[in-house]
Amino acid sequence: MVNIKLLCINNVVLNDGTLAFSEGKEYKGYKTSLRDMYTFKRVIRAKNNQGDKHIIKEIDSDRLDMFYGKHFIEIQ
Repeated sequence: MVNIKLLCINNVVLNDGTLAFSEGKEYKGYKTSLRDMYTFKRVIRAKNNQGDKHIIKEIDSDRLDMFYGKHFIEIQ
């Protein structure tokens, strides 16, 4: 697992109205592999304000690139 320091640049609000990630707050993300049926996919995950883990980017596909770019930047 590789840790990544993330800064939320736009609030992320879930469909139920819950503020999952807050603009201006730093989050600890990490790269990991998750089993997806018969294969593994490399992803970046982070815990939200409620402590729930979310996949915020798929490393080997562009499926979540727009979401990731709109809401997070990697910081040192």
